[in-house]
Amino acid sequence: MISTIEVGSIKGLQQIHAYLFGGLYDFAGQIRTVNIAKGGFQLPWRNTCHKH
Repeated sequence: MISTIEVGSIKGLQQIHAYLFGGLYDFAGQIRTVNIAKGGFQLPWRNTCHKH
């Protein structure tokens, strides 16, 4: 698994996220398409974090 991760890229981070959380979340490894918030704190909209 580790040898197939694309280092230094969004795709690589998606691969790591999918590996770590794939058993817990159906969306693991996917780019977020909706805003999320908790306790009044809202994570930035996905387009402000990176470009596709």
